[in-house]
Amino acid sequence: LPLIPLAFVLHLLYLKIITGDWLAFLRAQGIWQKGSFAFSKYFTDLAWHGFKNSAIDLAITILFLVLLYFCFKKLRLSYAVYAAIVLFIPILSGDLMSMSRHVLMSFPSFIILAQWGRKEKVHYAILLLFTMFLAFFTALFVNNYWVA
Repeated sequence: LPLIPLAFVLHLLYLKIITGDWLAFLRAQGIWQKGSFAFSKYFTDLAWHGFKNSAIDLAITILFLVLLYFCFKKLRLSYAVYAAIVLFIPILSGDLMSMSRHVLMSFPSFIILAQWGRKEKVHYAILLLFTMFLAFFTALFVNNYWVA
């Protein structure tokens, strides 16, 4: 366990040697406009899809917040806490950019979707929704658009 903070201190020392700044990793976050949390900024200049303020990332965030609620209701606490951590770290970074990529680690949310999918109509609704997203994101990728 002591190796973990030691590694962090060594990383800070490395940054000091290379850049002259102990906290260069924090200053680099400013390039991505991360670090300042303001919930209202998720809704300003909202575009359907793009580099920032993507309506798709906002919709995925809302979907996984709903799934998180059911994680706490239906799954054991450790799974729900894990899903909350996976979801809230990117949210609290001050930006929803790449949220569709971040939530892929939230396996408890997918367990909830699987439980819902036991009902045939819900199964086909989920299948249709995810197939449409696959087609949309594939089209973006093929046309060299930002896919996040």
